Order: sequence, then C-alpha cells, then structure tokens
Amino acid sequence: MICVFLHKTLQVAIKILLLWKLKKEQTLNIIQHTQTIMRGMSSSALILLLTVATIAVVSSCGGSHRYPQELSAVDSICKDSAEVAMSRLQALSAKYDQPSADAYDRNYYLLLKVKAANNAYQPLADSTIFHVLDFFRGTAEKDKLCQSYYYLGKYYIKKNDAPQGLENFQKALDLTDENTPLYFRSCIYNQMGKQFLYQGMYDKALVMYKESYSCDSIQKDSIGMLFGMRDIASLYSFKKDYPKSLAILKQVYRDCKRFNANLLQSSISHSLAVCYDDMDDEKNAKRYLYETLSHLPASIKASVYGLAADIYHKENRMDSVCHYSSLLIEESDIYGKQKAAKYLCQYYLGNSNNAEALFYNNEYKTFSDSINEINAVETVAKMNAVYNFNQKEKEKMQLEIKMKERTLLYSICVSFFLLGMAFFIYRSEKNKKKYLQFKLISENLKRILDDQKSKEAQDADNAVCCRGENSVTSKEACETSGVDSNNDKVISYNCVIVEAIQKRIEEKKNLTAEDWKFIDLNINKAYPGFKEKLYSRCNLKSSDYKICILVKLEFQNSVISILMNRSEPAVSLKRAKLFFKLTQKEGKAKDFNDFIKSL
Repeated sequence: MICVFLHKTLQVAIKILLLWKLKKEQTLNIIQHTQTIMRGMSSSALILLLTVATIAVVSSCGGSHRYPQELSAVDSICKDSAEVAMSRLQALSAKYDQPSADAYDRNYYLLLKVKAANNAYQPLADSTIFHVLDFFRGTAEKDKLCQSYYYLGKYYIKKNDAPQGLENFQKALDLTDENTPLYFRSCIYNQMGKQFLYQGMYDKALVMYKESYSCDSIQKDSIGMLFGMRDIASLYSFKKDYPKSLAILKQVYRDCKRFNANLLQSSISHSLAVCYDDMDDEKNAKRYLYETLSHLPASIKASVYGLAADIYHKENRMDSVCHYSSLLIEESDIYGKQKAAKYLCQYYLGNSNNAEALFYNNEYKTFSDSINEINAVETVAKMNAVYNFNQKEKEKMQLEIKMKERTLLYSICVSFFLLGMAFFIYRSEKNKKKYLQFKLISENLKRILDDQKSKEAQDADNAVCCRGENSVTSKEACETSGVDSNNDKVISYNCVIVEAIQKRIEEKKNLTAEDWKFIDLNINKAYPGFKEKLYSRCNLKSSDYKICILVKLEFQNSVISILMNRSEPAVSLKRAKLFFKLTQKEGKAKDFNDFIKSL
C-alpha cells in the first residue's frame, strides 16, 4: 500500500513540475520513462525522490521574479550616477510605465525612478512610492520592500512629518539582513540620526550616526566614514560641545587631505570655520574660511558667503561685508537674502547713500515678512511633528508594555500548560504502574487464596475420612496426614485476611488503618499469641509489625514491597535487620521468613 501511494504521489509531483516547465509531448515521454524507472525502486528510494521532486516544485513555484537586465543595469548606477540613471529610465518609460507591463517589472521600474530621483536630490512629490510599497508588501521581494519603506520615509521627511518618516525608516531597518548592502543600512541609520537630531534627541541621534559609521567602516568606505564623522561632529556642535566637534573635524580634515577628497575637504574647512566662529575665535575662523573660498563647491556657496559676511561684520570691515552680501543675495535662499539685505542697508547708510539704503531696507522688510509667514507655518508643523512624535513614542511604549505583559501572560499560560501536561503524564504513568502493581498483587492474592481454599478442602476431606473409620490403622493414617482441628481455623482466618486485602486491591486503593486492624485481629486469631511473641522479644514499629504479618501470610517480597510502598531491595534489607533485632543473630531475609513462620 505504501509503495502504491508513493508511486501515485510522485507521478502527480512530476507532472506538476514538468507541465510547469515543458511542453505536453515532452512531459508525457518523461512521465512514461519515469514510471518504468520507478517500478524497480525501493520505498526508501521513492521517498527520497518524492522529497526532491516536491522541493523542486516548491522552488519553481515560489522563486523570486527574474527582472530584465536593463532594469538591473540601471539599478547598479543609481547610487553613483543618479542623473544617468534618470535619463535611462526616461528612455524606458514607454516600455515599463504602462498598465499592460508585467506588474513586477513595472513596480521595479517605478521604484528605480524614486531611487534615482532621491539620489539626484530631486525627490518625486507624487504618490508613486505608495503604490510601489503596496505592491511589494504582498510579494516575497524583501529587498524591494525594504527600499520602498526607506523612500517612503524620505517622502514623509520632505513633508515635515518626522514621526511617519522615522516609523518607515525603522520598518526598513527591521527588514534588513545579511544580504542587505551595507551602504544602504548606513543610509537608513544616517537618515534616522538626522531626524533624531532635528527633534533634539541627541543621544539617539548619536547612536544612529555611530551605527552608520560602523557600516561604512565594515565595508571600508573611506569617504562614507569621513561623512559619518562629519555628521557626528555636527551633532556635538548642536550640543554646544565644541571641543569634541573640533577634534573630530580636524581628524576628518587630515583624512580628507590624505585621500585627496577636495570637495569634502572644503566642506570640512567650512564646518571648522563655523565652529571657530561660534567660539568667537575669529583668527582660526578666517583661516579656514580663506581655504574654503579657494576651493568653493557650488553646494555650499550661500553658506560660505553668509559666514564671510558675519565674520567681516564683526571686524567692521564693511567693504568686505558689502562684497559678500552682494554675492549672498544672488546665491542664497530667503534667509540668506534677509541677512544680505540687512548688511547692505547698513553699508549704504554708512556711506550716506540713502536711496540704496532705503531700497535694501524695504527688501529686508519684505524678506522678513516672508520669513515670519514661513516660520509660523513651520512652527505649527514642527509643533505638530513633535507632538505626533511624542504621541507615537508614548503609544509605542504603551504597546511595548502591553506586548511584554501579553508575552508574560502567554509564558505563564504555556508554563502552566506544560506543567499540567507533565503532571498528567506523571500521574498517568504512576497510575499505570500502580494498576500493573495492583494487577500483580491481585493475581498473587488469588493464587494464595486458591491455595488456602484447596488446603481447607483437602483437610475437610481428610477429617471426614478419619471420622468414618474406627480402626487403629485408620487413626494412625489420620495422624500421619497431619489433620488438625486447629489447621482449619488457621486456613479459614488466612482466607478471610487474603480476601479482605484482595477486595481492597480490586478497588485500586491502598490498605487503610481499619484494614490493618482487621488483619491484626484475624492473624492473632489464626495464630494466637503471635503479636505478644514478637513484642516480647523487642519493641517493633508499626511498619515492622506489618511486614511480619505479611511474611506470616506467605506473601512474596514483590507483593510486600507494593503493599508497604517500598522497593524490593529495601524490604529485603529490612527483613534481614528485623531478624537480627528479634533473634540477636546475623541472618538473611530468608532466615527471617523461616523465623516468622515458626512462631
């Protein structure tokens, strides 16, 4: 039957596998060939083959989707050449950005669009990432889902929703494993560090920045490590811990020179200038400012011009203030423009150029009004973000407490269940053992009872025979046969005792104190003076006297051990000790039995 079942099951598995991969004609030929091979196989070989076939079917059905090479190629350049990746994706839009395209390929294409746009600092403002996340949430594409959560987090950060951003970054982090690229883990930690920093949660931010640095150091990404150290230094600047910030920035500055990282070196020299300016060390601030101006990256122009204007304004060098303020008003955002307008107004007032001073004064008011409006909106947004974040943290803590309580409750329930099961098994085994013991005792008692009744019947027959004969020869025969009027009483009392014990055993109960009193009474009726003879030799314990009774009734050692709830070796040793106690002689358990039977 087993072989037939295995044959049928294996045939079905192979059909499913081959129909999945091959044409019908090829499948039928292979199935027929397989059936011929299976007829000569053993059951163990069939089981092995069935296991392999099942694994193959599961693998073929549940494997990951194979994406087009052109999309994988774009993915490989998203990190270092985001603009090129965006142009290639634009060229592929007619093929993949269509509802008719394969769902996996289309959503991978959309994810790459989001990824490339973020890496090019041009994040998409539409809901693309939501659709991508919804799709990959229902698939086995763990890496794609991880990236979707990360870019959804960046989407929320762009919308000033820090709690939602952090929540999605955490989900992305939870999905990472040993196969996740370290640079991507570093990005997640870095983004979380920034959000904690902006929320004023410096300790958590420091932990995240250090984790990001650790990922970069493991993959030996020197530039990433330098950026990580820069972020840690900026954290200490926020905390007003300038000595630590300076120490880290100087180390990064030296490493930048060693690695010829000129752009990063300019950024670090600017950070050093800002740090010294905050410490009112204008000499060193100007030193690093000049170095930054000599190799000025476009990304930090506005910040550098603003710093230069601040430093020269403190030194009252208004011509230099005017120069850098004029550059700042062209390059900066509204905040820089406000500062530049203020400085230019002061410059032209000092030079008695009232027209220009009035113009820049009006510009300053316009920029200030715009900033006030922006600040009002941002203040509300930040207050809401902080409130939402605190609420989220509070809810998270409450949820963690509930989860801990639930886990503890489940643990207690499982522990009690396991203990109950263990106790049930123990009791079952004990009852089973006890049942077998009682069954053994019952069988022995039945045998003893049968022997006693047989002796009683035989003695009765002999007594009748003796009373029917008057010759001398008959009397001598009766005396020789051992017929004694007292023997009938002994057997009768013994039968009563054994029947009482057997009845209790059949009820699956131990002997009670009342049972032992009944046994004591009848054993002394069968053997008058039995108890007095024993106690005249020494004072016995109750348990010792019970052993003497059971031996007198000719119970086996195994039966005595069960009735006394002791092991057989313990009963044998006790009998030997009782022999010495009663006779003051060394002896064995057998000697004790002979002594008790002689009383």
